[in-house]
Amino acid sequence: MSQNADKLIAFGGYSTGAATSSVKYTWYRNGRAVLGQTSSQYTLSSKDAGAVIAVKVVANYTGYKSTSTLTSGYDNYQVDN
Repeated sequence: MSQNADKLIAFGGYSTGAATSSVKYTWYRNGRAVLGQTSSQYTLSSKDAGAVIAVKVVANYTGYKSTSTLTSGYDNYQVDN
């Protein structure tokens, strides 16, 4: 996950010559899913002040089991007030 000013960006999935994975994102504020935030980019708002922001990335690749990762600890962002 990287930070670009007031936007967070999650990276997930991969591509091969045969196929590309499908990727789903869920953003969390203080452990609760943020409604409507399902893209790879999350724009911070005033509601995020003082909150811990995390993201769950689920990747599916045809012919394989899906995999998911939820950021934790130092991978999360603490938003300054």
